[in-house]
Amino acid sequence: MTFLLCLGSNHEPAKQLAFARQKLMESYPDIRFSHEVETLPIGLRNEARFHNQVARFQADATIEEVRLRLKHIEQLAGRNSADKQREIIRLDIDLLQADNQVLKPQDMAREWMEELLNYLTTHYLTTKS
Repeated sequence: MTFLLCLGSNHEPAKQLAFARQKLMESYPDIRFSHEVETLPIGLRNEARFHNQVARFQADATIEEVRLRLKHIEQLAGRNSADKQREIIRLDIDLLQADNQVLKPQDMAREWMEELLNYLTTHYLTTKS
């Protein structure tokens, strides 16, 4: 199955996204990442900008197995409920799509998503980005 993810952080984003890429590469060696974009927060009072990036990989796994792995990586990065209440998002990894099944249509419609998907499709960045 082919999976599409979105990674985001508004707290130490360079450090957090690098950590996420490393952990994702350990679990899914063929993963490919887009470049990062800086985005405005949506629905938060915290005005810290987000850094977002998408990734694509193939795995012999279920949607639930991938979701559990993503949540585990978020926890390893220090994501917790106290930060969430303060609108500090150390690391958010969302599963957007599994094969042709769109799981997060609102996220797929973000204005910057098309740029990242096009880049991912045309460049297949190495995991060193």
